Amino acid sequence: MKLIKVPWLPHPIWAITIAPYVIILSDQADNKALLAHEQKHLDQIAAMGWFKWYWKYITDIDFRRSQEAEGYAVQYSQEKA
Repeated sequence: MKLIKVPWLPHPIWAITIAPYVIILSDQADNKALLAHEQKHLDQIAAMGWFKWYWKYITDIDFRRSQEAEGYAVQYSQEKA
């Protein structure tokens, strides 16, 4: 994961994955749960392929919801650990 730390992202976004980069708010760069969520997206992209994953993510709301659900599941499990 290659982090790009930024001072601002549109509310309520804390991070955006544009493989192989994760653009993240500077004050969240040490948030292990958030990083796990973004790593899940990197893994999803690697499994499906960059173009296909982003196309489906942008054009298919059910796919986007499923991908985010997987990301949040990983994130929540890290927060409880």
